[in-house]
Amino acid sequence: MSQSEQPLENRVIILNGFTDPEIIAVMNVVKSIYADTDMDEFVRFVEAAAEQPQATEFSKKVLRVIAAAKQLPVTREVAPGDLIFARTTENSLQMKLADLIVDMSEDHEYLKNNPPQRAPDPPKTDRQDTDGS
Repeated sequence: MSQSEQPLENRVIILNGFTDPEIIAVMNVVKSIYADTDMDEFVRFVEAAAEQPQATEFSKKVLRVIAAAKQLPVTREVAPGDLIFARTTENSLQMKLADLIVDMSEDHEYLKNNPPQRAPDPPKTDRQDTDGS
């Protein structure tokens, strides 16, 4: 059975009231917990990152949370379904939760099969502006 036939098996995180930067931070933390990373390598990375002078107390706490979560056996297993993130909308707040998960799963499946096209980067030039800007 494909994942599209079992949308309620998807792991879904619904975010309400978060700013765009907060949503990106939450997504990155959760994705890093479930990333297929060698634990020893990850521990070395966390230790090295925490020692950097620019590491804030907040970033050190986030790294410790991720490291602790990655050690849980459940995060090392492949869970059924996809990991889906969504922010609430006026419409989604009125939906029954099961219907919302099905709707989000359908949208996710569509985007997996039809990824948005990125605008091409402007061509780079070796020339620098002569007016100092």
